[in-house]
Amino acid sequence: MNEHEQAILDGLEATLLASDLDRSTLALVDALAAFTRLGADRLHTVVLIEAMEDEESWSEWSTVPVPAAARELAELLEDHGVRPRSVTVAGRRARGYRREDLEQAFQGYASQALLQDYDQDDMNPERN
Repeated sequence: MNEHEQAILDGLEATLLASDLDRSTLALVDALAAFTRLGADRLHTVVLIEAMEDEESWSEWSTVPVPAAARELAELLEDHGVRPRSVTVAGRRARGYRREDLEQAFQGYASQALLQDYDQDDMNPERN
């Protein structure tokens, strides 16, 4: 893992520690972390699920059929505008995700979170 990838993982970890994320945002952050750990720009859904099973939040996926976990992941990520698509990895085409889509969704989430924090701070008379 290079320094840039480590910085991304450190930032994602800080996001997890600093906030109380809903399940769909947790899925987004953990999926992006899996892409970073694997150094991938595209992953088939099955591979992404296997990578996410290592996280405590998704360990139950190891006990359910892959199609059920894939549906749950798709539903969670769709909350952030990310949908599975046909991707080619190592010459094999299957449903999966692109890192670029996850990064754009995360940037949108982070921007919205910063705006909400700013609005809350701006409205708090004790801080002004």
